[in-house]
Amino acid sequence: MAALASDRRWVWHAVGALGVVELTAPDRAALVNEALKRIELEGSARRYFALHATLDKKHSASWNREVIAPLVAASRRRGALLRSLPPGAGSGSRRRQLNEDGEPS
Repeated sequence: MAALASDRRWVWHAVGALGVVELTAPDRAALVNEALKRIELEGSARRYFALHATLDKKHSASWNREVIAPLVAASRRRGALLRSLPPGAGSGSRRRQLNEDGEPS
């Protein structure tokens, strides 16, 4: 993920990769916890996974609310602005003038 985040053209891939980690972590931690129970392992290793099965659900919800939703909203605003430009006007310099929020820079 660090390599993806090192260049702006890969930023959406980096956000997606971290999103996948956050979305799958709760189930993965719960499965590991169940496996540790099955082999009768107790102690800090099992507590770690039991705790993370719960905490990661909150992380996942926060990721969606605080990162994904604002990025999608900003992307929609930028897309709407670009679609409002006259034909040909958005194909070159005008598109490059728009910042991340879809506002003229």
